[in-house]
Amino acid sequence: MKAKEIRKTIFYYTLVIAAVIGLRYYVFSPVVALGDSMNPTLKDGERIFGLKIRKSNGSISSPFPRLMIPTSITSNE
Repeated sequence: MKAKEIRKTIFYYTLVIAAVIGLRYYVFSPVVALGDSMNPTLKDGERIFGLKIRKSNGSISSPFPRLMIPTSITSNE
């Protein structure tokens, strides 16, 4: 491999790792289902991804304060 190819490869992997870490920190997190409260959908100990976007006071909030998330689409008919 040439030096330019190696730099491109390192840059690519660095970018991918940064994107995964950013998504993990701001958008989702791994969650383990504990107990039987999610039966029959999830069994005790199963792993899922939970979104960090939550609903409060009838509107959706996100970890990005300036991000607008539409709660419904209305038509003028």
